[in-house]
Amino acid sequence: MFDTCKAADLEEISLIGKPFECSRCICLASTNFSCKTNKFEQFRNTNETSTTMWIASEKISEEIIPKTVCEIGRAIGSGGFGTVYEASLEGKKLAVKKMHRNVKNPEALYQSVQAEKLVLPLRHPNIVRTLAVLERENLQDVWILMEFAGHRTLQSIIDDDRELLENARRCRFVRDIACALKFVHENSLVHLDLKPANVIVDRQDVCKLGDFGCCQSVELTAKDELSLPPSPSPSPRSLLTGTFAYRAPELLKGELPSIKADMYSLGICLWQMLTREIPYGLESHFVVIFGVVAHHLRPSLANLPPVASSDTSTHAYIGLMKSLWQASPVNRPTAQEVLQTVNDIETT
Repeated sequence: MFDTCKAADLEEISLIGKPFECSRCICLASTNFSCKTNKFEQFRNTNETSTTMWIASEKISEEIIPKTVCEIGRAIGSGGFGTVYEASLEGKKLAVKKMHRNVKNPEALYQSVQAEKLVLPLRHPNIVRTLAVLERENLQDVWILMEFAGHRTLQSIIDDDRELLENARRCRFVRDIACALKFVHENSLVHLDLKPANVIVDRQDVCKLGDFGCCQSVELTAKDELSLPPSPSPSPRSLLTGTFAYRAPELLKGELPSIKADMYSLGICLWQMLTREIPYGLESHFVVIFGVVAHHLRPSLANLPPVASSDTSTHAYIGLMKSLWQASPVNRPTAQEVLQTVNDIETT
């Protein structure tokens, strides 16, 4: 059963009063997911392995965290560590990520779950809110409850020829993502897996950054980070490598992450929104990694749309893209500087 409840500060809260309530939030009763009914269902067998629920803030928990049953709908996405489902909790539509049980690297799964907990306190209009992490002993079952932001991703928009991606819309998307990164970085976190597939685009055409399963806390200042030598041993989250095509060259070399690693990934996303192609095509990831690290390889600029050479705003957009994927992290703009550049582009 849920014998402990933990808030966003990740401190254990003693249970008091009613069997499944504590002083700061509503706790789920002991639950088990039934494939037959497609629901979480209560049980009161105290011999079951203990389960802990980590929640966001008190206000969120009172609004969202269910007292009894969570109904799971259809799958809407899947990744290396889990599958995301639509869900209904007391009439509220959410997304629920079920982490895979049998993974090749259990330690990486553990690190990913810990990473998801880092964003529980975050609330921002351009970030998919993580509401709760439910885990049973020894990670037998892990469920991550999130806001439902929609079915579309930036990747699906890029892949859909019916979707227009003119410069004005691209700039709006860049601004949304940069706002999310600015907030994440101000909270001493780096995302480390920014790519179009991890950006949800809602019905209002607003981008929301999601999937924080690779994120990491960074307490060093930018100056300290950039002066550090390459790490000879694995960093605390080195098992979570993100996606190689979007990964900054310093990370591919084994250096410690900084906020500028996310900015490099943003540059690759800008290229993808402009060309609507896959970074590096079908090239072997070994060839790409070697090229990026040793020869400053970047996605090709050979097939840019014709407007790129004649339109002033598109030309400025390309200039921003190139500045973001510079080899030296210190030369890449911050999220705040990206926002200023986008504002300049939109006003030209």
